[in-house]
Amino acid sequence: MRLVNFMLGKGLGGLEQVAIDYHKILTLQGHETYTVLRTGTKVKPQQPAQDRYLFTCLPFIPLLANRLLDKLIDRIQPDAVLLHGNRPLKHLGRSNSVSYKRIFVAHNYRTKAGVHKMDGVIAVSLPVKDHIVDFGYPEHQIHVVNNMTDMTKVERPLMDEQCPSIGMLTRLHPIKGVDIFLHALHLLKQEGQNFNAQIAGDGPKASHFIKLANQLGLQDHVHFPGWVDQKADFFKTIDILAMPSRSEAFPVLVVEALSAGIPLIISDLKGPCSVLTKDKEA
Repeated sequence: MRLVNFMLGKGLGGLEQVAIDYHKILTLQGHETYTVLRTGTKVKPQQPAQDRYLFTCLPFIPLLANRLLDKLIDRIQPDAVLLHGNRPLKHLGRSNSVSYKRIFVAHNYRTKAGVHKMDGVIAVSLPVKDHIVDFGYPEHQIHVVNNMTDMTKVERPLMDEQCPSIGMLTRLHPIKGVDIFLHALHLLKQEGQNFNAQIAGDGPKASHFIKLANQLGLQDHVHFPGWVDQKADFFKTIDILAMPSRSEAFPVLVVEALSAGIPLIISDLKGPCSVLTKDKEA
């Protein structure tokens, strides 16, 4: 099949990375896949740009943006398009009838009304599927496909139990619970527990969280290394991974951490817990 894979975000996060992973997986499956990214996106494909990655400067005016994307699709003549997130849904979900199939990839619980014009929906987890059904979309047109990722074994040193290294690898946004993590570290410090912590990633609240860490007296305990390209290298530096998110649909990071053998501390949310099973006593 000839496919167009749309990701029109400009940030650094799970949705953006998953869209890139889709390109790789679909290409390996033999599909002629074109992935459309916004000019200036922070997520960089691993393959060279000529490997069917297309960059577009999306105009601010919706009508012009719609025309630009329509022309791009007309040039490729795809059998189907995949829309990652609500931004491409806004532009390509406006018409009632098109010559190609439209498939919306639901990464979270913030679905918009344009989903009702889609020919199918891919939900990244069962809780997200339930949300789309509650939104009024036909259940038989929804397929659950968990986010995909490379699973590489990581050799790590034994944990220093006297001073463990605790890490977050995340988008620096309030929904990810970075403030919850910092307040928890503050409690550990008050109790006299030695630790080192890293909060890797980038986002709109980076300076806010750095300031909060300093206000809590954690400047000697918490390091902000910025965006990490090689997760395996980051995993080698931590003993425990924290994910105190306020909302998660299907966190790929949980799968990656488990494959690396890293213990997890996560929020009790349907998305992360759908990846895990409770240990049964013998």
